[in-house]
Amino acid sequence: MSNDQKPQKKNMFGGIFDGITKVIMKEEYLQQIHEESEAEEPVRSNDTAPLKSGPGAGQTQSSIPQQAGSDVEAMIKKIYAAFEAMNQPGIDFLELWNSVEAMGGVTEQNFAQAYKVLNIGAGNSLTVDGIVDSGKHYIAELKKQIEGGIIQKKNDRQKLVEQQQNEKVSLTVETNALAKQIQDLQKQLIDKQQKLAQVDSTYTSPIAAIDQKINVANAALEQVLNQLQGAVDLFSKIKLS
Repeated sequence: MSNDQKPQKKNMFGGIFDGITKVIMKEEYLQQIHEESEAEEPVRSNDTAPLKSGPGAGQTQSSIPQQAGSDVEAMIKKIYAAFEAMNQPGIDFLELWNSVEAMGGVTEQNFAQAYKVLNIGAGNSLTVDGIVDSGKHYIAELKKQIEGGIIQKKNDRQKLVEQQQNEKVSLTVETNALAKQIQDLQKQLIDKQQKLAQVDSTYTSPIAAIDQKINVANAALEQVLNQLQGAVDLFSKIKLS
């Protein structure tokens, strides 16, 4: 098992910043650290293996879906950008953090060496308590800022859920009303179809009776007219003196 694979010693600052992408510290202090590093190369024991930084640090490939992992990486960069934007005047935890990252990672020895160089640059005005207090300040402010955004997202989500529920209720009422109308129309359609089927049987017999009467009347009229016409013709031929 390599040093990177062995259990890493937890650092008091690692919890909130673990996984944040490395950025370059201020030029004047970075140059001093590189010069110091050339004179004394940090030795990393099993207990002081650097905490890995960068998006997705400490996460196995199977711990989060690929898309979610990509989203987390993007969000980590945004959080680190917010962290950088909080930089206070002077030298504090942020400069120390960037120095240690530039040296290869968070280890006790890198912290000690970076602190030494930064303290020299600050005229030996730095204190451990001051660095710790500034680190706690950054953590609190970063937590406050990001959690504020999360609360806003939750509120936005709640509004969307309420809109979703209201729309579902409204559409359910409308679809139920339309279904009732369709059901009523289907009943009306069936009733009309039944009446349509009964129309012929209702009128066939009366119509046939009328037809019979018409035929009888025509036959009777023809006979009477023929008789009368014959009588007229006969009378017209008689010579009366």
